Amino acid sequence: MNNDLLITYETGLIGSILLDGSCISRVIDLISPGDFLSSTCAAAYESALDLYTSGAPVEILTIIDGMIKRGCIDEDSRRFARDVMLMQASSANAEVYAKGIRDESRMRRITSFLTSKLMTPSDPDTLIDEVIEELSAIERGGKKGSAVTLKAALVELAQWAMSEEETNRLETGHGRIDKILNGLYPGNLIMLAARPSIGKSAYAANLALSAAERGVVSVIFSCEMEEVI
Repeated sequence: MNNDLLITYETGLIGSILLDGSCISRVIDLISPGDFLSSTCAAAYESALDLYTSGAPVEILTIIDGMIKRGCIDEDSRRFARDVMLMQASSANAEVYAKGIRDESRMRRITSFLTSKLMTPSDPDTLIDEVIEELSAIERGGKKGSAVTLKAALVELAQWAMSEEETNRLETGHGRIDKILNGLYPGNLIMLAARPSIGKSAYAANLALSAAERGVVSVIFSCEMEEVI
């Protein structure tokens, strides 16, 4: 990706957030401030992120105030906000911008890591292990779990409950299970466990069939099958 396109993605995303602060909920899990090449865009995104996670309004004035607190000069912050808003970015494209930023950030990390390793002689087995570990970290986005305050957790829960995520809920078709899990959501890993010959595979197939009947593409993988259904 050339720098001009990356700048378009970064300023486009910030412009989207300045125009519609609610769109940050759709990109918060895709990128972090460290993914930005532009320090000004990174400061703007970090400011918006802090506002969102604290439950404060994500608006142009509060974002600029956060940028100033992060060391951006007054006039530069206001000029930056004005320029990106004049780009007339659409918040509908926020996820497209974020994915472009994420992909370029991954490529920078991969290139930097491989270059540094190739310049340093190493045992092949050790190098392979390090490469696999680093690529796995890049795939995960470099995010690790950390402790949060009860207030922050409750704010995030409330924001999730009021977001459009509810529209992505997929019911299993089994009332008791749906009452317990509140349905299935994108990104969730649901473990189905029981003793042998209880009917786990049959139940999993039933869930997949129920999802397919609702128009959701379903795939079943099993170590006991030669082909994928």
